[in-house]
Amino acid sequence: MPTAANVTNEPLLENEVTTSILSELQRDGSLSLASEATADSIMTVRITDYDLTPLSFTNDNRAEPEQYRLTLTAEVELVERETGKSLVRSGRITGEDDFPFAGDLTQAKRTGLPDAAADLARVIVATVTEAWVE
Repeated sequence: MPTAANVTNEPLLENEVTTSILSELQRDGSLSLASEATADSIMTVRITDYDLTPLSFTNDNRAEPEQYRLTLTAEVELVERETGKSLVRSGRITGEDDFPFAGDLTQAKRTGLPDAAADLARVIVATVTEAWVE
């Protein structure tokens, strides 16, 4: 699988998302990983949106977030390598994580990204494996 393409303004999402997808594919076991040269199909992932939304605020300061939700949105396509035929094409797929705010906004982003990427990976792998036609 090529590295996920990141078309958001948030840097470095592609690394976390790609790693999470590869881990989820291995954990799921429905599909095997192979090099592009020997694979039956190629999966491409395009990260289209990154959203960090405050969910709750502290009691003493309504302008200070206490909890955030990080949402990642992606599009996925699985293409037969030899023919270029699209086997699976998704619409918008999302993964998310809710987490407490700690430190500063940069730290908050780092806190939520791994779990949001893992959730996105679970949905991507389920979408691809459930749509797979043998």
